[in-house]
Amino acid sequence: MPHYRLNPHPQQRYEVVLRLDDAPGPVLTLQGTAQYEVADLSCMPEVPGTGVRPVPRHSLPATYVRTEPQRYLIAVYADAMRDEDYHGLGVCRWKLAALHIGLHLADRQHRDIVIDPTLPGEALLSGRGSTLHFWRDGRPRVNPQDAVALDYQGPRTYREEIRPDVFSVTFIPRASISRTSTP
Repeated sequence: MPHYRLNPHPQQRYEVVLRLDDAPGPVLTLQGTAQYEVADLSCMPEVPGTGVRPVPRHSLPATYVRTEPQRYLIAVYADAMRDEDYHGLGVCRWKLAALHIGLHLADRQHRDIVIDPTLPGEALLSGRGSTLHFWRDGRPRVNPQDAVALDYQGPRTYREEIRPDVFSVTFIPRASISRTSTP
């Protein structure tokens, strides 16, 4: 497989406000990752004997700054990957597939909570936000034996008795086109 290259002069900058509401405690760490994949697989060679073309993916760190105690501004570039003919089959065009956030929080009992909210690339690029809801006591913790729950699209998904223990993470995307920026 070839080494996929970064666009040396990306210009399609997007900013995403990440807002936590009723979080169980402070954010200990935040890691943002922009995931890219090739949009049209006709530029990829087939895996011999299968007829399948692999989907190339590449992840880059997303930069962020804390703007308020429970708000962050995250920057990504839609055109961070270089569109190029990597395999001699035509130009591989990259798309921003998703923005993944890894949040490590501490709850009121000083237990660690780890959540991984994701904003799909189509939502980010179109400016559609997203709010995900998490149960304070149902998320993966540092101890892998603790309970696990999935993130849901609304607090009503949870049983009524635990709804007061639900918090949300909201993505608010906006374009911020830049002419002379680097990722």
